Order: sequence, then C-alpha cells, then structure tokens
Amino acid sequence: MYIGIGDDYTVQLCLRYRELLARKLSRQQALIGAVRKVSPSITLCAITGATGFFAFVPTAYTGVSELGIISGAGIFIGSW
Repeated sequence: MYIGIGDDYTVQLCLRYRELLARKLSRQQALIGAVRKVSPSITLCAITGATGFFAFVPTAYTGVSELGIISGAGIFIGSW
C-alpha cells in the first residue's frame, strides 16, 4: 500500500518535471518548479490519508489501533 501511494506521489512530481522540461527550462529550474508546484497537493493528500488511518486509533481493538498509528505515520514517510 505504501509503495502504491509513494508511487502516486512520484508520478505527480515526475509528470510536472517533464512538463517544465518541455517548456525549455533548465533541469534545475524544472526540478525546483516541479517540487514547488506539486508539494502543496502532495502534502494535502498525505494529511487526509493519514487522518483516515489515525481515525482507527481510538478503537478498543489494539491491533486495529496500532495499525492506524503505523499506517498514518507511514503515509507521511511515503510522502517525503
């Protein structure tokens, strides 16, 4: 699951980078521009995804609660 989510984040960044390269920007300018443009949306996706997993924390089932903590933290790690 984390690989899939991290892959989605990477695809968004790479496509934006390719778009900026097609506009004849230098590699460094394209990379900086892609990170600046995509970072807010990736951060928002990470926050909403992690919030969904952290919703499992207050449950009485220990395994599900721990899954929420591990998965929520994993989403943030995958987004960086």
